[in-house]
Amino acid sequence: MVNQAEQEENPDILDKAQSDSELITRLMKEYRSRHLQRLSERKTSPLSSLVFTDMLNNYRRMKDHALNISEVIAGEK
Repeated sequence: MVNQAEQEENPDILDKAQSDSELITRLMKEYRSRHLQRLSERKTSPLSSLVFTDMLNNYRRMKDHALNISEVIAGEK
């Protein structure tokens, strides 16, 4: 979505990017809670736990970068 908006020089991306960002944040919190529950019940290994939480953190960073790019495209930054 961000790439397409940049290619088309479409500044109307910000509203959609912000709502998608909020949705992704909610999903990540839900996934993290579920994961911590599995970990506390010893249904997953500590190594798998590290990998999973690293993936969630990296996904959050990508989301933050995409939102920053959409803000620049929209002229907010």
